[in-house]
Order: sequence, then C-alpha cells, then structure tokens
Amino acid sequence: MIQGTYFTVRELLNLQVLKNSEVLAGNGGLDRQVSNVTFFDAPDAINWVKGNELVVTTMYPFRDTVSQKLLVEELAKKGASALGIKLKRYIDALPAEILEIAERHSLPILSIPYECAWVDLINPIMAEILNRQLVKLETSERIHKSFVEEVLQDGQLNSIAKTLHNLIKKPITIFELFSFTSTTYPDLKADTDIVLTELLNQQEKYSKFIAYKLEKLIKDCVLFVVPIRIAQKTEGYVVVWESNSLSEIDIIAVEHAATVSALQIQKLKSVSETRRRFKDDLINILLRGEESIGYNLKKRAQELGWKLGVNNIILVVNVSGINHGGQNWAQLQNLYELVSRFMIKGRLDSIPLGVDRSDRIVIIFSWEEQEKIPVVITDFAEKLKKAIREKNFDFKIGIGIGSCKQKLDNIPESFEEACIAAKVSLLSEKDIESNEYGKIGVYKVISELLNSQKAERIVSEILQPIISHDQAYNINLLETLEVFLKQDCNFRSTSKCLYIHHNTVRYRINLIEELCKINLRDPNDKLNVHLAINFYKYSKSF
Repeated sequence: MIQGTYFTVRELLNLQVLKNSEVLAGNGGLDRQVSNVTFFDAPDAINWVKGNELVVTTMYPFRDTVSQKLLVEELAKKGASALGIKLKRYIDALPAEILEIAERHSLPILSIPYECAWVDLINPIMAEILNRQLVKLETSERIHKSFVEEVLQDGQLNSIAKTLHNLIKKPITIFELFSFTSTTYPDLKADTDIVLTELLNQQEKYSKFIAYKLEKLIKDCVLFVVPIRIAQKTEGYVVVWESNSLSEIDIIAVEHAATVSALQIQKLKSVSETRRRFKDDLINILLRGEESIGYNLKKRAQELGWKLGVNNIILVVNVSGINHGGQNWAQLQNLYELVSRFMIKGRLDSIPLGVDRSDRIVIIFSWEEQEKIPVVITDFAEKLKKAIREKNFDFKIGIGIGSCKQKLDNIPESFEEACIAAKVSLLSEKDIESNEYGKIGVYKVISELLNSQKAERIVSEILQPIISHDQAYNINLLETLEVFLKQDCNFRSTSKCLYIHHNTVRYRINLIEELCKINLRDPNDKLNVHLAINFYKYSKSF
C-alpha cells in the first residue's frame, strides 16, 4: 500500500470538534483523503463535487429515501471522502438500505454533533489540510534542492540513485535507455535485466509520467516505477525496490529523481551527439582510405572507445525511399539508434559504427591477425534483421557485407563491396534482406558494367522495342517478359502470377519475340534478354 501524508477521514475524527461524532457506515473508507470541505444546501450541488471532499449537510434537500439513495450513490461515484450529516433536524435516522449502500461503497457516513456550527467544523479541518500542504511543499522544495546540489556537484545517475535511497531508505535502480545502462544503489542480488525486459516489452504501457506498481514480476517484491520522460519520449525509468509501502513524500522524492535524471540523460545525449560526429568523421576517413595522410587512426579510434586491427570486414545498412526532412527521415535516425542499441546490448560497442556521407549506416568489424573475429558476421546480420523487422519501418532496408581486407587502407574495397551487396538486397521483394558480396554471383558483373556504354547498348538493342511499345499502348510487355523468365518460360505459371489468361501470355510473348527479333527458346537469346532486363532494372538502383 502507498501510504499518504495527506489528511484522512480517520484523522478527521480525531479533531476536537468531532470527538462526539459517530461513524454510521463505511468504516472501510476511513483512510480516504480529505482535501476540502463543501456544504450541500440544494439537491443539484452534487454536480460540483470534484472528489476528496468531506460533504456536510443537514439533509434538508434529501428527506426521502429515493433522493438519499441517489446522493450516496453519486458521492461514491465521484470519489467524495465522506458524508457528514446532522440528525435530529430534518431526519432522525438514515434507513438501513442507505447505510448498506454506503457500506458497499466504503463511503463513510458521519453523524455530526447537533450543537456543532458549520464554521466551527470547517475552519479546523481546512487549517489542518492547509498546514499539511505547506509541510509537503516545504519538504518537496528541500528534496528538490538536494537533487539540484547533487546534479551541480556530480550529476551522475549513480549519485542520483544514492541520494534517492538516502531519502526514502529503499533500494533504487535507474535505467537509461539511450545507451542501455543502469545503476543500482545499494547493490542488489536481484536480476535487474528482468525488470528492464518487462519495461521495454510494455514500453507504451509504462510511458506516462505516473507511478506504476509491478507486483508479480519478482517473487516477494513490489516494484514502484516512474518513467523518465524527455520531449514526450521515454528515455529511462526510476525503479524503487521493496516498495510495499511508500509515503506521499517518498513518491515526490522519486518524481524529483526522475526529473533530474532526465536532465542528466539529456546531457549524456548531447555529449554522445558530439562524440557521434567525431565517430562519423573517422568512419568517413577510413572509408576514403586516408590512413597515409598523417592521421594516427588507431589512436583516434581508441580515444573513441573503438578497436582497429589488421583484418577488416565492412557491413552496410542501406535504405530506399528516404525523403530528407520528411517523416521517414526521422525514422532513419531511429534506425541508427536501433542499430546502436542493438550493438550495445550485444556488448559490441567497441566495434566502429557510423554514418557515411550518403546516410548509409556503416559497421567495421576489425581484429588483429592473431585474434578471432569478434562476432560471426552473418549471424549478426540475421539477428539485426530480426530486430529491425520488429520495428516496422516505412522503407526498404538492405544489408550488405563486404569481403575481408587486410590493412586499414584497403577498407574502401570492402566498403564498396558491401554497398553493392546492400543494393542487391534492396532489389529483393522483402522489406529487409541481407547479402554477402562473395555470394551475389552474376550481380558482381552486372554492378561493374552498369551505366557503361556496353550495358546501355545491350538495353537499347534488345529492350527498346518493348519499352517503346509499352509507352505507346500501355500493355506492360516488359513486366510480362520479366515474370515469364522468372517462371522458367512457363505460360501457365506466368498467367497465375500476372492474373491473366495463359493465351494472353502466349500472345504477348509472341509479340515480344517479333518486336525484338529474338527466340526465347534459344539459350543465347534468353541469356541476352536476362542481362538486358537486369541492366535496365538495376541501373535505376545502383
């Protein structure tokens, strides 16, 4: 239970003015909060009840059972603290039916002493409420100052956790989602990763800046969670362990901790953005092969927390359909953050990661001759594909892996290969695909000849008659030809793919052979058409 420092109905009954009052019903609600007092002198006064009020009345407007029943039901519905009534004026007692309704809703009904004037009742109650609010404000200010001093002196998340622990005497964990780190004070044997996994799996559920209780996650331990919000985005969580009971002041302290943690995380993000610019600069120097111009690249990489060795393999993540400045441009930034977090979670943050000048995400797997490769790159690519696929980006994503090159000045070769493999991946019908340069086969030749005069001549000689016919008559002969070749020149399977009759396919193929003066049963003609289609299709992507 979260204990409050607020004024309750139970404490209300200890006031001198109510020492002779009696609880007629609703004992289960004596711990309800009282934040105000209101007087009812008309039946429609119920419309202005906001909750947590002690409602007092002579019952003059509610002298019949029907109106009394409606009054109690509505007060319970609107969250009133209690109903205080003066008997022996307009009614002598409440019917048992009304008391049963109050009991069912745990709404306390208090008998106010007959001799008690309203002013004598309201003044001491409001004085107590205001005094507690003042104490709460002063305490909140003191807590705020202690956190501000901590931020100015140190500001690290572990010191914030320690300060919060000293205030509320509970173990504290602060999760930071920017780089997926956490700090706990004091040390716990409990597995904090279980908590983080739950919060990430239900991130939308735990996104509002309110407190959440996790009771069944860890045996015999109730967790109290407040999200750390920055610019309407959850950037972390403050978790209080063993929080079966927290006072209102404790909760205020946790919320202050979340606020100053947000400031610290924002500072970390700013520093990280600066470091990212340095990292991107170094990545681009490596991709241009500028090792010989005097830079001590290995030393610079080490200063950025990276490790460069003799053997190097480049992995490129490329995308298609990006509008720089549009919504999916922001998604491209989210894609980079996803890849970065994926590597941090896999303890691969010492592997160089950056963005080249064409906005391709670049990863350099680098290791020394005597060392093992840091990760099986094909497995890494498959797991990365899975992580990306779960986020449902609005653009196609291609992953390419270059071959291993020795020495840093040969990195551009592996990079060029990875770019080609990534572009081949983008040509897949899947939303995300990956390819190794060493396994793309004929596409190596196609990529080398693309945009050359020889490729343009092949396209012009073989496909131009079809392209011109399609533009003139809108029949889609080129699409029919491409599908026909993919279906191993089978008329019926082609018709199923295109949703047309197989005789229509026969007519179109005959027309194509007539226009292009080819015979698709001839292996040489078939190969030439395959090459021409690939040159025409891929020249738009490469």
